[in-house]
Amino acid sequence: MNKPSAASSFPPVRGEQLTLATLNLDADSVRRVRELAGRDGAVRLVQEIRLELGRSWGGTVAWESAAPPELCLLDFDEAPEEASRAAALLKEHYPGMALFAVSAQARPEAILQAMRSGCGEYLGKPLQGEEFLQAVRRVRGRRERRLGRLRVLTAGKGGVGVTALAAHLGVTLARRHRRKVLLVDLHAGFGDAALYLGLAGQRYHLFELAERPERLDRALVESYVRPHASGLHLLAAPEGGQAPRPVESEALLRTLDFLRTLYEEVLADAPAEMALGALAASCDEVYIVTTPELAALRNTARLLGQFEQSEVLARQLRLVLNRQRKEAHFNPEQIEKALKSKLFASIPNQYEQMSHALEEGLGGDGAGRALGGWLGRNGSELARGVERLAAALLEEPVARAGERRSG
Repeated sequence: MNKPSAASSFPPVRGEQLTLATLNLDADSVRRVRELAGRDGAVRLVQEIRLELGRSWGGTVAWESAAPPELCLLDFDEAPEEASRAAALLKEHYPGMALFAVSAQARPEAILQAMRSGCGEYLGKPLQGEEFLQAVRRVRGRRERRLGRLRVLTAGKGGVGVTALAAHLGVTLARRHRRKVLLVDLHAGFGDAALYLGLAGQRYHLFELAERPERLDRALVESYVRPHASGLHLLAAPEGGQAPRPVESEALLRTLDFLRTLYEEVLADAPAEMALGALAASCDEVYIVTTPELAALRNTARLLGQFEQSEVLARQLRLVLNRQRKEAHFNPEQIEKALKSKLFASIPNQYEQMSHALEEGLGGDGAGRALGGWLGRNGSELARGVERLAAALLEEPVARAGERRSG
């Protein structure tokens, strides 16, 4: 099977320090960079590169670290035209990398040339400490602001409707709140998100994408995701019940971090052991889904206990009651008391109607269309419940019936 290919990489953006490389920078400036990096702690010099930047150079670099650096300083004094071409090629191959031009020239045309080639900052020689560090902080601030939210949905017991809820939430965020949303199915070999959205038959899957995180770029990701009619994108789990090749936790986290640079919201439908393990330290929130049945509540209590052993994780937790119904043996107040946790949201039970919509879709023009259309009807109790959940996690007012949000 031929996989999508990619010639470029995108640096990770998580972590307190930015990683930095220099390209053909003079020795005095390199020493100054080392000094400033050691003083401030906002940036870490990981590689000093010397290359012949003639016409034969194609723009790729043999990075010494597992991933390319987030910032590169280029010397524009020795050969300005070659440096300009190098900056343009680096921007093409590593679109997430911030580029700084460094030069003793202060002529407006030299600055304009560097900016046009893709450099976001133009620093004079000798490097001035505050000017350099302020530029670094601007890069870090931009990275932090544009990093999307990673929200994990999981449960202590199967069969409580996590995948259906994740799909409906993704559709609502994309369609009604105009968010750029990716749903990631992390159930290796047993994921159903593609089925619920009418996108079954996916050729490539998340675990293949995560095998080589150093090769990630926007084009590669786009070749793996499937768009839904609502605007939601799906990164599916493997189909056919076959478990994928094992992927290291670090590779998976780096992949998810990269996806957060492309989407405002990344919803991860994940098994509990993954939510407790690899995802715990990197996600923004964990939504634990339960239902008002004894077995589900018992397993939810156990799962909450495991999460709450960590103070950091306890602050991330959100409890969602799914399939709430008036005739249930346990009401929301009793559930909160038993689990010693406040409910973040309650979703009404419309399991039979949803199943019927799914069956209609499978027999007709796609499950995703049937479910999406049913969820979008303003009379649906489930649609209103999911809208309340979406508004709560976005900290926005609930949309009125019939209202669509503009971006």
